[in-house]
Amino acid sequence: MQKDQFFKSGLLKKYLLGIASPIECAKIAALLEINPDWKNQVVLLENKFRYWVKLQNSAFTKKNQLN
Repeated sequence: MQKDQFFKSGLLKKYLLGIASPIECAKIAALLEINPDWKNQVVLLENKFRYWVKLQNSAFTKKNQLN
């Protein structure tokens, strides 16, 4: 798999959302093992996603506290 295919694939999105199957997770792990330079980008995406989720949770909590 090419780098652009990997980052545009639904497979990576499923992995980041935590809904990838064990086989899909293993495939991602293998691809990152073969292409270690991709790993930094995946970690960056994971961190950005976690930060976004944290912001959404904070906004949701504040909204519910006001009601």
